[in-house]
Amino acid sequence: MNDLSTYHSVSNPPALSGDLSVGRLAQRLWCDQSGFVFSVEMLLLGTVVVIGLIVGHTTVRDSLNSELSDIGGALQDLNQSYTSTVENSDGSTTVSSFQDRLDHCDQPGDPVGAADNCIVFNVEPTDEGEFKTFDVSEVGSNEFTSVNTGFGGSATGTIGDGSLNTTFNTTTDTGQILGTSGNTIRFRESPNANGTFTTTFADPLTNVELWVQNLANDDNFLGNFTVTLSDGTVLNNAAFTVLPDAISPNSTFGEFSTIGSDRENLQVTTIGGNQFVTDPTTNGPGSQAAGRIVFTGIPPTGNSPTLSNPVGITSVSFERSGGPNNFSAFFGFSGQVIICHE
Repeated sequence: MNDLSTYHSVSNPPALSGDLSVGRLAQRLWCDQSGFVFSVEMLLLGTVVVIGLIVGHTTVRDSLNSELSDIGGALQDLNQSYTSTVENSDGSTTVSSFQDRLDHCDQPGDPVGAADNCIVFNVEPTDEGEFKTFDVSEVGSNEFTSVNTGFGGSATGTIGDGSLNTTFNTTTDTGQILGTSGNTIRFRESPNANGTFTTTFADPLTNVELWVQNLANDDNFLGNFTVTLSDGTVLNNAAFTVLPDAISPNSTFGEFSTIGSDRENLQVTTIGGNQFVTDPTTNGPGSQAAGRIVFTGIPPTGNSPTLSNPVGITSVSFERSGGPNNFSAFFGFSGQVIICHE
C-alpha cells in the first residue's frame, strides 16, 4: 500500500529547506497567488493620472507665481524718495535726499504676456476684474425739476437723500400726467386715459417703494409691473406686495402722506394672469385707496459700501386702465440710491 503521507498537497507545500529540489521550488512559485501584474491597462491609467497631476500642479505654480509677483510689484511701486533740510547753527543748511527710481524688471501693472518682475508666462494675463466701491444713500423720494402735461407727458427730477441723489424720468404714452403734488405725480383716471407709465432711474435704487394714492374704484386698475434690474434682468409681471398699512386721512406712511379721501388700503387683484391693485370698495370719492407697493425677490442692499456689485432697480413700468371720468390719482417712488465709484 502506498504511503500517502509521503506526498505533499500542491495547495499546502512544505516549508523551504536546504535540500528543497528545483522542481518543488518551481511548483511553489507556480501556485503563489500573491503579487501584482503590471498590465497595459494599469500602465495607461497611471500615465493619465500622472499627466493630470502635472497639469494641475503647473496651474498652481503659475497662479502662485503671479500672486507673489503682484505682491512684489506692489512693494516695488512704493515711492521712498525723500528730501530733508537741516539748518545749522552757523546759518548754513545741509540737504539730504534720495530718489527712488524704477527697480529692475519693475513695470507699472502687468505687461502683456508677462507678470511683473521678469516673470514670463506662455499665455497673456487677463483682467482680474475692476475694483469698485459703492455708496448707498438714505431713503429719499421724488423731487421734481420739470413736468410736461401735454400729450406724451413726462416728469423729471431727482431722488435720494440730498447728499447722494440720482435723476429719474417718468413718461406716459397718452399724456395722462396732470402735474405734480409734493413728491408725487398726479395722473388722470378715466377709461379714455388708459396707458403705460415708465419711470427710469439714472442709478440703481434699492429698497424701493411705489406709493399709490387717491385711487378711485369703478373698475380702476394699476399694475402688470415690468421691473428692470441693474444686472440686465427684466421681471415681467413682477411680483409685489402691498404693505399692510392701516390707511387713514392725513397720515404719513414711509416718505408719503395721505389726503382726506384716503381711507382704505389697496387691494390686489388678478386680471388675465397679471397682478393689479385697485380700490377695494365702490363707495364714492370720499373714500378712496392708498398704499405702498414693494417688489419681492430683489435682495436689499443695506447701508454699507460693498466691493460686490449690488443689484438695484433701474426702471419700473406699469399699466393703468378703467376708472371714473374726471377723477385723478397720484403715485411716487422712494428708495435708496446706489452710487458706483470706479
